[in-house]
Amino acid sequence: MSYLPNEHTLFYPATTNFSAPAIAYSSIDRYDPGAKRDFSAVMVGEYLVRRMPLRSTPYILYQITREGEVLGQQISFPSEKDCTTHAYRAQTGKQATETRRRHAPSNGMHDINLSSRAITLLRAQEMDLQTLAVTMGADAHRLFTLLTDLVRKYKILRRGTPHRYLYRAT
Repeated sequence: MSYLPNEHTLFYPATTNFSAPAIAYSSIDRYDPGAKRDFSAVMVGEYLVRRMPLRSTPYILYQITREGEVLGQQISFPSEKDCTTHAYRAQTGKQATETRRRHAPSNGMHDINLSSRAITLLRAQEMDLQTLAVTMGADAHRLFTLLTDLVRKYKILRRGTPHRYLYRAT
């Protein structure tokens, strides 16, 4: 079959090689919300992948689990590398949560003990935040909040620049 342009043609074919097949095969799959779809769980490596429909869409949410714990979710079918990445992210997130929990303020009595220890050390010598944190074995961020509060209550003095404050007790 040859292509012959006429007065009604608005475009010309990009290729001029007429020996190549002119018909391309494609399929169109229409979405039928009433059709039955398979949502059974699938094993991908050591991970169990649950398939769940997203309401009123043709999409499926894939939930990646290991030993009953949900590691992550995604829209496309996960490979084993995707599952490993989700497992790594879940483990890293747990470690970050544990770190935050360890450094969270516990109660007021602990802060009172911490502030009295800081004042005692600052009476002996002038120190910056990092040196004080290492000496006390405390978290620098939490200690900064405590020292700022003590400066506001006029229990200790602060001098220097915001880049590096020096603290001392009177």
